[in-house]
Amino acid sequence: MKIAIFGAGSIGCYIGGHLLANGQNVTLFGRERLAKTIEQYGLTLSQKSSNTIHIKDVPYETDLTSLTSADVIILTVKSQDTANAAQQITEHISPDAVIMSLQNGVANTDTIKSILPTYKVYGAMVPYNVVGLGEGKFHRGTGGDLVLETGTETEVLVETLTDAGLEARTTTDIIGVQWSKLLVNLNNALNLLSDMPLWAQVGQRAFRQIWADMIDEGLVVLKAEGIAPAPMSGPDPVKLRGLIRLPNFIYQPIANRMTTIDPEARSSMWEDLKFGRSPEVDYLQGEISKLGRKHGIPTPINDRVLQLVKQAFAEKKSPALTGKALRSLL
Repeated sequence: MKIAIFGAGSIGCYIGGHLLANGQNVTLFGRERLAKTIEQYGLTLSQKSSNTIHIKDVPYETDLTSLTSADVIILTVKSQDTANAAQQITEHISPDAVIMSLQNGVANTDTIKSILPTYKVYGAMVPYNVVGLGEGKFHRGTGGDLVLETGTETEVLVETLTDAGLEARTTTDIIGVQWSKLLVNLNNALNLLSDMPLWAQVGQRAFRQIWADMIDEGLVVLKAEGIAPAPMSGPDPVKLRGLIRLPNFIYQPIANRMTTIDPEARSSMWEDLKFGRSPEVDYLQGEISKLGRKHGIPTPINDRVLQLVKQAFAEKKSPALTGKALRSLL
């Protein structure tokens, strides 16, 4: 099986690198800047709980010609780039290839299917964050299992990923799983607005209370839409609300037992600002706001956080707010 990772940035390089290290036939496709970096340094993959992996010779291409030989195309671009990526794939994809969307957000598979309607397209969910550290180094800061939409091809992919040290499973309710991940990912924006490592940021109760309020709004609009969040390999957003609202002296011991977060882990949205990329906030808080408007349900916290994130990106810097300071702006 030949695998192509299309739009290989932090997540794509981390997953593709593990597959390469396990001897899989994988080619990464992405930007010229990263191609040159990886050509010079190779890939170095790390996480807190396991040994560092280094891959010297990495097939990282910017020319899409060889995409035609891929049996599976794993799409890892940002949600705002999905339509453009699908259009590029159209020109090179093999008639028998399968596409898997390994992206944040809940609308990517529909976008891909609208452009490539005759192909099998599977959704998936990545539970962890990966941050690029420069010189081909990518660090995974949190844990969890990959979740893939059930299908004949994805059952094979689960085995391939697991053999490469990337625990994975399938689900028949990928939409519910993706919405659960979206609700958890609402904190990405708060991490960007704080300019702190994740562990320090969620250590402030005020940030956690805002996060819980955004989840509350999300659950209300999801109920109106007839969608139920499904279990994922990470925090259950319904139960998470109660935990993150607790005082620090109760929250911290419980969180220490339940989760593993690297002390220096940050959100992908923070990384997007650092490297001058556009944010995915329209596909996180924006999805909550959109459903709210559809059903006539106010979502003021998500709306305001979305505005503040867009302002930070327009100004090209984080406001570096404390939780209490952010609360005063909502």
